[in-house]
Amino acid sequence: MNERTQFNFALRWEIEAGSGKQPVRRKLSVVVRIIAVFFAVIILASPWVWQQKLALDLERIEASIQSYNEVAAVMAENDRLRSLIADQRSFLELGTKGSISNPAVIRSQIGGLLPGDAQVTSFLLQADNMVQLQLILPESVNIRSLENIFIDSGRFESFDIQTISLNDRGQTLNLALKLKP
Repeated sequence: MNERTQFNFALRWEIEAGSGKQPVRRKLSVVVRIIAVFFAVIILASPWVWQQKLALDLERIEASIQSYNEVAAVMAENDRLRSLIADQRSFLELGTKGSISNPAVIRSQIGGLLPGDAQVTSFLLQADNMVQLQLILPESVNIRSLENIFIDSGRFESFDIQTISLNDRGQTLNLALKLKP
């Protein structure tokens, strides 16, 4: 019974109901949050945001793939060298089996070494493993590089050019090639 009763009813109502401004602030903060979420959804749904995200993802993936480019180059060179070795082994096997005198096989192998636009007009395989070729080249070709292609193939001992035009245009070449035994 010693309880004190406070007669300030306005203060008592504020204490019982909480602060009178607090529900308005709560409502205002809820409205602000809803508006912020709405704008965030609109911004994230716009295409340029996704384009930027995809561009960043692409840059990150390309950076991770960059180290594999060196490996891919080495693997491509390895595959090229393996095919060259297999081609030369097949040529050597033909020579050891006695089918070196098969002109169709030799002609197809020589055709693989020629530039793509070259036409063979004459092909002669002699008994001493000499090959006489007459080529028509529609464009000017570096004779030194053509000689290197034939010598570096490992199939020929010598490369002789019998006729050559000094004009810088298409020409007819007469070649004499000596097959390796």
